[in-house]
Amino acid sequence: MYVEGDLLCNDCVDEQTVTCEHCGEVIWSCNSVSDHDTCLCQECFDRHYHRCESCDRIINENDTYWENGLPYCCNCYEEICDEEIEDYDYKPDPIFYGSGNRFFGVELEINEGGKDNDNVRQLKDSANYRDERIYIKLDGSLNYGMEIVSHPMTLRYHMKEMN
Repeated sequence: MYVEGDLLCNDCVDEQTVTCEHCGEVIWSCNSVSDHDTCLCQECFDRHYHRCESCDRIINENDTYWENGLPYCCNCYEEICDEEIEDYDYKPDPIFYGSGNRFFGVELEINEGGKDNDNVRQLKDSANYRDERIYIKLDGSLNYGMEIVSHPMTLRYHMKEMN
């Protein structure tokens, strides 16, 4: 068998080469890019993959999550996002805003909108400029998204006071 222009016996192929999981090309082991799950040729890695900034795992470009310009796998990204996004079962004591008999809370679900900490901070900074008016949490019904939840407010407060 020829590997990168060199003719090898079957024993040498078994001992010194690997197969790229993306393109199927047989390459020298020393020229591969790999982790405990994935083995690639350098060209496929450069074109279609990244290494997780946190755990060093190889991740396909379609499965890469970005935070501050750095690539993360799903698990590491979830850990990072936990800093700003509450768990799905988070329910703080309600804070009532406005005067009246009727109070309304908003639950805005953002499906497939990401879980970017920078965006979450901007949303919180904008809405919570004086007091905590919203919180953001995960929602089990969403695919790669989050839910913005407001504390109860009168309709007038929502329309006139809420940023």
